[in-house]
Amino acid sequence: MISQYALHARVPDLDPVIQQTINKIMDDEKWHIEWIDRALKDLESTYGKAHIDATIQRYRQADNKFSKGIPPNTTRKPTCQKPPS
Repeated sequence: MISQYALHARVPDLDPVIQQTINKIMDDEKWHIEWIDRALKDLESTYGKAHIDATIQRYRQADNKFSKGIPPNTTRKPTCQKPPS
């Protein structure tokens, strides 16, 4: 879902407060993803690399299926625009 945040962060004239919030969320998500990757790597010795890889693949497929159901952000919401000067 971090890709959805990245798409939204590129909306033209995005309010700077919203931009900062999205950036903080993405920074936190990157840390979280790295932590999960390390934890899964550590579990390979217990469950085997093939089992971990298959589990990751199932979750990626579920995430992709969910993401495809989200319409692309083709218009910006009025609340996301910078306030008029």
